[in-house]
Amino acid sequence: MKNYKECSDTEFAEAMDKMHRVEIGNIKPETLSTNQLYIMYTKMRADSQHLSGVGSSYAMGLRIATQKIVDTLAAELIRRKVIPG
Repeated sequence: MKNYKECSDTEFAEAMDKMHRVEIGNIKPETLSTNQLYIMYTKMRADSQHLSGVGSSYAMGLRIATQKIVDTLAAELIRRKVIPG
């Protein structure tokens, strides 16, 4: 399974479009392919790790929001036994 750095530009764009729709509640993670979930998960996890080193209040807010998305995606990937729980 490809992470966000290994996938094609098209795969990445499709996954990020659907991730936005997951964020606003238009799509449930259960309905997405495992490949798309994994791309989303690896991208958002990297973003969260990057934001953890930034100290501004804006970055802290972004980190909290990003971590919520990571947790949602991780829960579905754990349920599918893709990542360890």
